[in-house]
Amino acid sequence: MQITKLVDEIGDDVFAFALVAAKSFDGAREIFAKTFLDSDKITDSDIIFSAVRAAYPICREAECNDEAATLTGIELNGGQEAVLSEVLAKPQIMRMIIHMTYENDLTPKQIASVTGESERYIQGQLDELSPEMLAALDKYYKEICAKICADDSLKAYVVRAAQRGDKRPFEVREEAIPSHVWTKRQKLIVVIIAIVVTVLVCIVIPLSEAYRQMQKDLEGVSYTEVPTDEIFAYTTEAEPIKPQRGQ
Repeated sequence: MQITKLVDEIGDDVFAFALVAAKSFDGAREIFAKTFLDSDKITDSDIIFSAVRAAYPICREAECNDEAATLTGIELNGGQEAVLSEVLAKPQIMRMIIHMTYENDLTPKQIASVTGESERYIQGQLDELSPEMLAALDKYYKEICAKICADDSLKAYVVRAAQRGDKRPFEVREEAIPSHVWTKRQKLIVVIIAIVVTVLVCIVIPLSEAYRQMQKDLEGVSYTEVPTDEIFAYTTEAEPIKPQRGQ
C-alpha cells in the first residue's frame, strides 16, 4: 500500500498502541516512525494485525517511562482517566495485551502470534482482570484511544522520509515533530499556581516579614513605665530669634 494512504488509514492506531506501550510521547513517535519506515511488513490482508505485529518488537525495545501514571495532553473524563491510570499501572506486556484486545479487537490467538507467548498465557492474563475492570474497558477504552492521534507533522515527516528512502535510525527532532499540546485544564492549573506564588512572594511573605520585624522592635518596650528625665534630655526649646540691626 502507498505510504501516504497507509499512514492516513492506520497512523493513529499505531501511535495509540505505541503510546500505551511506551507511556512516552517521544517514545511513541520513535516507534511510529520506525514502524512505517519499514512498512513492507504491513500487508493489506489484515492491516491492523500486521501493523501491530510490526510495531510490537519495536515497542519492546523502546525506552518506557515507568513513572507515567497518565498521558499528558489528552483530555479525558473521570471514568476514562480512571481506566487509563489502571491500565498504565500494569506491566508493558499486559498494557499491550489489553490494547490489542479492547482497541484492535484481536483474539488471544492473534495476540499470541504477535507476542510469541502462548494463547493460554494471553487468555490467563485477561482472566485475571476483575469484572469491574473488564466492564470499564468495554465502556471506555475505545473512547480513550479515539482521543490519541498522531500529529500531522509526525505523519508528514515519516511520509517524506519513506519517500526519500531514508531509513536511518529515527531521532526525535523538536523542530520537525512538535511535542504534545497542554490541555486547557493544565494551563488553568499552571496559571492558578503562578498567581498563588506571586501573591505569596509579593504580598504575604513581605507582610509576614514586616510583622515579625515589628514584633522584634517592640520586644522589651514597656507602656506602663513613666518616662525618665533622660528621655527629655535630648529636647530643647528653640532659642528666640534676635532682631537684626537696622530693623
